[in-house]
Amino acid sequence: MSFFHITLLFSLVVSSFGGPSPSTYDCSTLYSIFAIDNSELGHDLLDYQIRLIDHFNAIAATSKKQSFFTVTSQSGEILTNDYVAPLSEDTNSLNKQVFNVLSQNVDVQNISFYPLLIDICGNVKVEATRNSVQNTVYITIIGSDIIDKENIRIVALNQLNRYLSDISLAIVLDKQYLQNATYMFGGEDRVFHFDINSDTKYDDVANWILKSSCSNSFPATTPTPPTNSPACQLTERICNAAFAIDASPDVLSKLDFEIEKNLVKKVLPETIPYLLRAAYFQYSYLSFNLNDFSTTISPKQLNYYINRLELSHGLNISRAIDYHLMLANEHLYYGSSFSAFIFLSQTPNPSDVQAAISEAEELHTYGPLNFILLNKNVDYKSLLPLKPDNYIYYDLNSNDTDVVAKFIQKTISCKLRVARCW
Repeated sequence: MSFFHITLLFSLVVSSFGGPSPSTYDCSTLYSIFAIDNSELGHDLLDYQIRLIDHFNAIAATSKKQSFFTVTSQSGEILTNDYVAPLSEDTNSLNKQVFNVLSQNVDVQNISFYPLLIDICGNVKVEATRNSVQNTVYITIIGSDIIDKENIRIVALNQLNRYLSDISLAIVLDKQYLQNATYMFGGEDRVFHFDINSDTKYDDVANWILKSSCSNSFPATTPTPPTNSPACQLTERICNAAFAIDASPDVLSKLDFEIEKNLVKKVLPETIPYLLRAAYFQYSYLSFNLNDFSTTISPKQLNYYINRLELSHGLNISRAIDYHLMLANEHLYYGSSFSAFIFLSQTPNPSDVQAAISEAEELHTYGPLNFILLNKNVDYKSLLPLKPDNYIYYDLNSNDTDVVAKFIQKTISCKLRVARCW
């Protein structure tokens, strides 16, 4: 935690009731849930995000309403503060919740708020609090390029707004993300651009939240922009990839296998911006340990699952192809993005390669088949019947993992998804 963050935290105690004038908008009871952007870029803007929440609570506390709040945060994993909902004037509770956000492990470059918003929707504590108040407002603060915008829009418009007394809003800290926020949260009237480089006042944002949450001017399902508005259409780059980890001890020693696992733990978060779009498994003649799509959300979870993998007897390249094809068939529609990556430590048996030809042909209809060869003695020509799209040799004794990361970034297949208002 930086010295500035510590100073900011201390200042919340002494400044919450000084300065801001009471809001002119009034509703008798209000519950506000703030979602902080704690990606790497969002973390750099954490001071602005915390001050926004502090000023809102100060104005809400000095108004004629009973106001409750919860501060949550999204990094690789979610932070909920157990959805404790103290009164806005309770600065000790505010400091505790902010301290937990400041202490959160910031482990991803890009985030999606989808896991956090889904958790909010299904939490019994949130439901109990919102049932005890007249109005509930969900405020998402955006300081980076958010991933999985279409699913966020579904949650924001349909689930968070399922009651007439509820509304979901967004505060954008950089103009370049304004159009995306307008799409995700259903209209320009639901989004506030807080320009950190101008003289925009924190109190203006706080009063906007209170006005928005205490009025009936925001329909729950109808977006403000017309369907042909550029503000209600965007494109998003989607990259789905699966990784087969060689677990055969025929060539790999225990140390080699640990190096291979460490390589996977290092390069996946660097090359797959949203780990929920990555699947990975170990393959051998006897074993298959799969972590499917949508099961890993953070590098911490990735490390946990990869560390559990163990060497198992026998190389079986046809199984690696089969498992890739299974993942593609079960989770992806034809034409969506999919890339298959296979780590390989030895030249496969010719009969094993022959057994995989038909499955490899079908796999190619989804996307490229790429090999990361972990031994210079692997004969690449033995893989030609599988028609691999790309390959690279990597020396396990090398520490240059950037070579593999650049290979994945160069060869992964991505598609642009066009999303429009409906």
